[in-house]
Amino acid sequence: MRARLTMARAFSLFWGLDRVEEAMEVLTEGGRAITDRSWREGIVSVRGRFLAHSGRYAVALELLDELLGRPQPLNFETTETAALMAKALAAASVGSLAEAAAAVKRARRLVPRWHEEVPWLGEMIELAGYLTQALDGDLRGAAATAAALHAAAVERTDYPFSLMLSCTLRGQASRQLGQVQDALRWLREGRRQAGSGPGEDDSGALTALCAAELAHAAALAGDHDLAGRALAEAQASRRASQAIFDPWIDITATWVGATRGATGQAAEQALECARRARETGALAYEPIALHDAVRLGAAERVVEQLGQLAVQAEGQLVDLYAAHALAAARQDGPSLDQVAANFEAAGASSARYLEACQGRRPPSSSRGTRRARAASRCSSLPVPATVPVRPRLPSSSSAVPMPAGSGPSSTSACKV
Repeated sequence: MRARLTMARAFSLFWGLDRVEEAMEVLTEGGRAITDRSWREGIVSVRGRFLAHSGRYAVALELLDELLGRPQPLNFETTETAALMAKALAAASVGSLAEAAAAVKRARRLVPRWHEEVPWLGEMIELAGYLTQALDGDLRGAAATAAALHAAAVERTDYPFSLMLSCTLRGQASRQLGQVQDALRWLREGRRQAGSGPGEDDSGALTALCAAELAHAAALAGDHDLAGRALAEAQASRRASQAIFDPWIDITATWVGATRGATGQAAEQALECARRARETGALAYEPIALHDAVRLGAAERVVEQLGQLAVQAEGQLVDLYAAHALAAARQDGPSLDQVAANFEAAGASSARYLEACQGRRPPSSSRGTRRARAASRCSSLPVPATVPVRPRLPSSSSAVPMPAGSGPSSTSACKV
């Protein structure tokens, strides 16, 4: 009974009231008083989950690895599954993508036995799987994971958290693939679900992420009023207990500004986002933010950092980010063409995204078409720029038309 009360109180403080440190203290005190080993291990797992969600990834991984590495009693499966979920979220955030994928795979084998007893567990494991794929650059795989999660959620209409989570992820996945109108549709539905059923599964816990993604998609669509309102909502809805989603909000702020024509300020925002990612340990987001800076004209300032990350970091896109930065910094047209082809081979959105965002057709020549497609790829991998790259040959920097209405005129340009 003491263990159940400890967990209930900690959950209420953490998820309901956003009083993270008090929740941690409740778990610490409860763990000292509880003698049953199974319950003590359960409290350790919850603590690891709280640490991961509140952005203390390294501490979470150390705690969870220790828990999962020692011999456990027979009734450990629920605790093990939850611990694996938390480990996958933390590992993905720090850029340990292979470790995250392994934890997700192991958790997926266990979760069917506990889905009815712990309904949120399966959804959170799929969130971890989705996040791992998205940060690794497997955008179509991430979209498929989000779609499967939504299909399952539709069958459980009494659980708004599932619908809100799956709609948010489908919206983000659509945005990353350049399907902006689909993104808006999914994110509006996610926003509606957020207010439809507060309670134990309080879907409001994801309000900031959903609002940020809505702002990003609206910015891509040229709806600056909606983008501004949704970004303000996301900023106001930040929670210490949901710090794991903060990098997405920061990245959105970059592109809401960029689509309004403030590209210089947006480049500084991207650099600050990269610095914050490194300082907070959210290392998977550092190369994304640095690549945003490349697309906003700061290639020379980040080319060395991206080159180092290409050697150190996991993920199939970091090498492309580094190559793009080097080619842009050198104004090397042939290399930019090669980067374009490589982004295309990575399998992101089609050239139609460039048309949708900029209101014009891609060039008809084979090289121009490849460049236009590359612009679309660059703009959606894995956090799409609304200012796509359209490289020119070495005689000049690459000029990048902004979306209509994003600046003084529809032909406003920034240098990338």
